[in-house]
Amino acid sequence: MLRRRWLQRKAALAAALLGALALSGCSSVVARVNGQDITRREFHEQLERADGLQVLGQVITRRLLLERAEKEGVMPSAADVQAEFDKFKKEQFGGDEQKLRAFMKANAADDKALLDQFRFRLAVFRLRTKGLKPSDEDLRKVFDEHRGQLFDKPDRVTFRQLVTPSLDDAKQAIAELNNTSALFETMVAKYSRADGAKETGGLVEDMPLAQIEKEAKPVHAALLGLKADQITQEPVKIAGREGRPGYVVLKLIKRSAPEPANFADKAVQEQVRNAYLALKARSEQEVMAEAAKGAQVVVLDERFKPAIEATFNPQAAAGNVPEAVSKAAEKGPEIAPPTRVDDSVPPADAAKGAAPKAGPAKADPAKPEATKAEAPAKDR
Repeated sequence: MLRRRWLQRKAALAAALLGALALSGCSSVVARVNGQDITRREFHEQLERADGLQVLGQVITRRLLLERAEKEGVMPSAADVQAEFDKFKKEQFGGDEQKLRAFMKANAADDKALLDQFRFRLAVFRLRTKGLKPSDEDLRKVFDEHRGQLFDKPDRVTFRQLVTPSLDDAKQAIAELNNTSALFETMVAKYSRADGAKETGGLVEDMPLAQIEKEAKPVHAALLGLKADQITQEPVKIAGREGRPGYVVLKLIKRSAPEPANFADKAVQEQVRNAYLALKARSEQEVMAEAAKGAQVVVLDERFKPAIEATFNPQAAAGNVPEAVSKAAEKGPEIAPPTRVDDSVPPADAAKGAAPKAGPAKADPAKPEATKAEAPAKDR
């Protein structure tokens, strides 16, 4: 039975692997500590020891699911994937290319990684929803049952926030905003410690007030006391990380009144259809189990072989190895050893390692398929 653990920690592992590999570029040196080199070989060996089992399981799982999607005729086209990319750009960054690129650079990702991520997500979702064809009556029922939670727009606000653990910095930012012509975004870049805030200028768009009240009552109270374009004159104290307090400076952009959804609206109908598919879709575990059924997974690295083959090939764990799997194992390795690095590259070339192509997810966005550094030698 396929274990779900292979898909856990995808976002953290993907960010670590992509970021580190991108920083290494083509050099055999990825970093220097007090003049001492950390080689790609050393780095890769540490990665394999720490997370190799999970990452290899993820890559195998992705391969099986993509093959299943291809077999079932639900693999998204390049145009479908690009549309998802464009949608992400519009929804997360208002279509601003510069903000998107800054975000991607900060997360050490590139266009290919993001497109691969969307391709995988679309493929899995289509596997989960294959055969679902809702009628107008089905859609209307979903709309009526979930209107308040999913489709009506509640009372909401758009604002900017500057978050810092320093009370002095928060007060200084307020003083500069009051006494100079400095933009709020400039103060965010100067003082904020929040992840990703500098790329977005601290912008939070159309967030329901009820959600803010639930998650951060002091921020909710402060926003209710502001008019459009006003900023808080005292830092708002919040609970920070590890029990330490944090301080927020807020600027209200606008407050939007509730808007009831209209089922006749085409955009609302599309939202309802997507909600129906999400509610009725098969579970990820079910489609993963289907993709793994009958799969021939041969692991050539002895460190990972027992755990992974027992997961994907239950018969192998019991000593009942299918003939086809046995023959595949007898062929010997068809991929490169776990760490294959050209240490002939002079350390001086480390500075020439390509930075990640400006270009994201966290997006939960699923770990992209094997990056160039992870691909089998025959694909290089």
